Amino acid sequence: MDNDEHLDIKAKMAMHQMTTDQKDIDEFNNLGSKNFGIKDVLQAFVPFALLLISTRFVDFETETFYVVLAIVAVSSFVQGMVRVESIKVNRRIDLLLKIIKQEYKQKNT
Repeated sequence: MDNDEHLDIKAKMAMHQMTTDQKDIDEFNNLGSKNFGIKDVLQAFVPFALLLISTRFVDFETETFYVVLAIVAVSSFVQGMVRVESIKVNRRIDLLLKIIKQEYKQKNT
């Protein structure tokens, strides 16, 4: 293998590493999409379904029902917000750790 082929291989490896690193950095910067999955939708609506089912077995006064409905609605909304932020933070932490490991590896080579 001559020197030109060796340099060409090193350049291709460096380019591949740079594109991989850039993809990770782009993903890190673009995290935070508002995509909801089936699980997230179910977690938001199951408390409402349970409340409606419970009205079949328990007689609620109208005011009490509205208070409980408001509490369930607010708690579902807050739970959804916390879930979305938790997912974003966890993904960012994982990706940041990956980027740090790559930087460390590059400095040692």
